[in-house]
Amino acid sequence: MKTSLALGSALALLLVTGVSSAATTTYKATLTGSQETPAVTSAATGSATLVFNDNNNKLTGTVTYSGLTPNAGHVHVGACGVGPGAVVDTAFNNPQISPIVVNINLSTAEVTKLIAGELYVNLHTTAHSGGEIRGQLYLEGDAGAGCPAPKADAGTDSGTSGGTSGTSGGTSGTSGTSGTSGTSGTSGTSGTSGTSGSNGATTTPADDAGTAGNDSGGDSGGCATSPAEGSTNGLAMAALAGLGIAIVVRARKKR
Repeated sequence: MKTSLALGSALALLLVTGVSSAATTTYKATLTGSQETPAVTSAATGSATLVFNDNNNKLTGTVTYSGLTPNAGHVHVGACGVGPGAVVDTAFNNPQISPIVVNINLSTAEVTKLIAGELYVNLHTTAHSGGEIRGQLYLEGDAGAGCPAPKADAGTDSGTSGGTSGTSGGTSGTSGTSGTSGTSGTSGTSGTSGTSGSNGATTTPADDAGTAGNDSGGDSGGCATSPAEGSTNGLAMAALAGLGIAIVVRARKKR
């Protein structure tokens, strides 16, 4: 008697543990004509909320729609953008009434497809026997899921690298001071000891502009005489003076 009670209690515990360990996962779909393959132009829309129970591989829930009158509805095998696939289990009961109640069984292979996002809900009509609106089943809350898949946000992370173009301009300065009748330190037409110039226009290095003064170079148009020329003229004058003195002395001796 005691043994029977113990076995019964253990069995009950195992059953409770098995039931409590079953996990349920919610999958959702948004049905549109654009997801059909090929796409269908339709104003009809729909949504599905289905719960998967991994204890018995059942998929249960509801499909709600508006804007059409389905004559059939199924869950199919197929990834986003892939043409009509095999029907999972059986067709929906009473698809003409929204919401449609769904209660179907999945095989092990179909469970794998469900987790991968490769099952979809499809509602058929007389006008569109292949399906008027369709929606891929994705795990609830999966922000990256969608058909077609959401595009990655390009954002504004791509910076605009702009080069700074600088204008390097030279500073043009005016060298020297040109004068018409300049005296010492300036170059001019009638200057006494000006810097080198050509008819009053003086070109000197930028650092020494206007201050060349007595440091004169060669004169191409002024009255200043270079040291070399002055030395030569002095020797010539001395020679002439000596010659003149010699002539005078000789003349007096003859007398």
